[in-house]
Amino acid sequence: MSSFGFLRYIDRRTLKRLIFAVLSAAWCGLIFYLSSQPGDESSRTSGGFINFFCELIVPDFSGFSGAGRAEFVENLQFIVRKCAHFTAYLVLAVISSQFFVTFKKLANEGARKPLKAYAAAWIFTTAYAASDEFHQLFVAGRSAQVRDVLIDSCGALCGLALAWAVGAAALHFSDKKRKEREND
Repeated sequence: MSSFGFLRYIDRRTLKRLIFAVLSAAWCGLIFYLSSQPGDESSRTSGGFINFFCELIVPDFSGFSGAGRAEFVENLQFIVRKCAHFTAYLVLAVISSQFFVTFKKLANEGARKPLKAYAAAWIFTTAYAASDEFHQLFVAGRSAQVRDVLIDSCGALCGLALAWAVGAAALHFSDKKRKEREND
């Protein structure tokens, strides 16, 4: 018997809740791990990422002088790091929203509008962003930035808008298919 045999006794909502709780915790763990990197190591990580992509998409990047490459990468560091903040919290909001939707009191199933679940996901994500910035006060070469919490919060809002749009489209198409089957 499989070690996951117990899953057949769990209802679909509980299983979804378990999966998205684990995914949310894992994503929070990844964010915490990345925030625990000292400032110089974090800069090397993002700089390596930028170098890799510049090799792929910037014409003649390999022909730049060492100083020219370093300056080019340094100029992109701020943008790339803030986009990483935005994206990380966009993903966290999407994952955590799916966790919160599993609670009937938050899902508003009758109205098909999980606004309370999305609000809970936004509050959770923003609170995690603030706690992560606080955590960075204790990491060498890092600091807490209110601006980063605002960027993270905006990323979360965009993630929730995306989750809502995908959910609304899925409901629309499933309703359309159901109506077509009923008419046949």
